[in-house]
Amino acid sequence: MGFFSKYTPEEEKLLKTYSHLSKEILDKAIEMSKADGQYYLSENLGEIILKEKRGVDRDEVFAEKIRSYLEKNKTEGITEEDVKWWWNISAVERYILMLQDQINFLAFYNKFQEEGLSEDAIISTARKWVPIYGDPDNKGYAEQGLIGDDRKIPHELRYRINIYIMGEQSDNLEKFKLEIGKSSTFNALVRRKIRTGEI
Repeated sequence: MGFFSKYTPEEEKLLKTYSHLSKEILDKAIEMSKADGQYYLSENLGEIILKEKRGVDRDEVFAEKIRSYLEKNKTEGITEEDVKWWWNISAVERYILMLQDQINFLAFYNKFQEEGLSEDAIISTARKWVPIYGDPDNKGYAEQGLIGDDRKIPHELRYRINIYIMGEQSDNLEKFKLEIGKSSTFNALVRRKIRTGEI
């Protein structure tokens, strides 16, 4: 904790890094990371997962779970750099990014709701415009229609996907919109681009 703040110096830094971040979102991210036991894990967890460094026992136990998850999802195109990028940031920052995903999806949801779309049309249209991250092997999402290439995308790919999105938006936005429109979901577009080496 900071001297006159309820936040650690690292958490204060996150407030500055994410200038649009509200303290409510930061508080929620802290709460979520503590609830799932990730708050006290090392910030170099990516190197521990890849066995480049040794961690304390709690890091090693968690890293083994992630290694198992990565092995199960190795066909998703996750690289060692992806693992380092995602797992070397703090648990709080990971949760901030996940909460921002929810906010982005909700913004699209509200936009399409205002346009008068049905509930099913709202969800399917929002899924075309927003990447949905999570465990692609989670069978519970099949009920929501997230199967095949529409399945959730591993969080580890987030950085490369963001770079791709920024590049497409600045290079040829109209072409990008057409590609999105032709895809069943944004996740299907991402998987196609990973297979062709564009992401």
